[in-house]
Amino acid sequence: MQLDDNISILTLLALRQLLHFAEDYIEHLKGKMNARKSYPQNLDTGALAEKGSDQE
Repeated sequence: MQLDDNISILTLLALRQLLHFAEDYIEHLKGKMNARKSYPQNLDTGALAEKGSDQE
């Protein structure tokens, strides 16, 4: 495999930043999922709000 020396440093920095944002987003989602698992199902306010809006 041959390396391409024509890749811009700005492109590589943008790719690195994109990967950092993606990693942070995934970690945030993991935290939200773990927090949701620790609460009982009937206390999920998001589910209650959705049910309330369906009844209108």
